[in-house]
Amino acid sequence: MASMKRESRGGHQSELHHAAGDTPGSRYHTAQNTPDVQWDNSQNQQQGVPAETVAAALKRETSTVVRTTELGLRMSEVVLCLVSASIMATDRSQGWAGDSFYRYKEYRYCLGVNVIGCVYSGFQACEKAYQLVSAKNKSFFNPNLRSHFDYLMDQVVAYLLVSASSSAVTRVKDWESNWGKDDFTEKASASIAVAFLAFVAFAISSLISFFKLGASNSSST
Repeated sequence: MASMKRESRGGHQSELHHAAGDTPGSRYHTAQNTPDVQWDNSQNQQQGVPAETVAAALKRETSTVVRTTELGLRMSEVVLCLVSASIMATDRSQGWAGDSFYRYKEYRYCLGVNVIGCVYSGFQACEKAYQLVSAKNKSFFNPNLRSHFDYLMDQVVAYLLVSASSSAVTRVKDWESNWGKDDFTEKASASIAVAFLAFVAFAISSLISFFKLGASNSSST
């Protein structure tokens, strides 16, 4: 019996000793550390995907898509203007009644406008390709003036193309009403059709230039 009492007393003393070790200060320290760990975890989650990084990545992706679209349009303009000019330049008929495009100012006008459109769109295509390869938004001109230049030139070339095509169509219709269709008028009609497709491409480019001009003006203000 005496030994059992001593064991019970020893157990109570050990429990009191452990309870005394668990001071209010230690409980306060443990409770104080718990929210710190939770706060650090939430901060790391916020720093894992910053909003600035997502916005910058989205901006770069959008810029790449726009540049690729512009490059495709410029290349199509080069090809269409070059094809139209080549067809018109070779529009000649042989024989004693031979004729040539050079005798008609409407055809010369159409040829000259296609050459201008080919040179201008070729310059634009080279710059867009450079920007895509270098992954930089550097321009050959002042960026503020470049938006106005692109919009103005796209509008002018598009107007010249539709004007030249319209005048050439008038000459073709006049020829066919007097002499009928032949190889000479068919080649001229083919050149005019391709020039009209080039006008559509320049019209789309002018719309893109218009939106870029508005974006540059809003960012500068």
